[in-house]
Amino acid sequence: MDTIVLLLLFQASAAVADNGCYSAAFTQSELNRCAGVSLEATDSRLDAFVRSYEARLTPEQLKLFHLAQLSWQQFRQSSCKFEASGVSGGSAYPMIFAQCMASKAESRLSELETLANCQEGDLSCPSHAGVAPNNSFKPNPLRGSA
Repeated sequence: MDTIVLLLLFQASAAVADNGCYSAAFTQSELNRCAGVSLEATDSRLDAFVRSYEARLTPEQLKLFHLAQLSWQQFRQSSCKFEASGVSGGSAYPMIFAQCMASKAESRLSELETLANCQEGDLSCPSHAGVAPNNSFKPNPLRGSA
């Protein structure tokens, strides 16, 4: 039964991230390597997007974004350790862990792309598409702070 679950999990994960490597892999070591290559590629795409997105943020937003990214990275690591714990100590652990990490990176990339492309007027949007940060707002010194 465990073998069937592992096989189904592998097939679902491989379908998402098949870069041609999986179809040529015959050993668990090769499958682990494929998952690692896929994770590196996904993380590279996410890192590149993050760098471009950061350029659009105000200094205050950038601090908040860095905090959010750090929290997300910690969550991703912990969540994937948990999700892969069913094969902990086994030869498939590196593959399952890397596939989980890549899947969460893809989800984060999609989430950030949505934030980066929201339209002006969307009040839940930290940085509107094509709009440079407006650092010109200054609180009215006569009103006091809230």
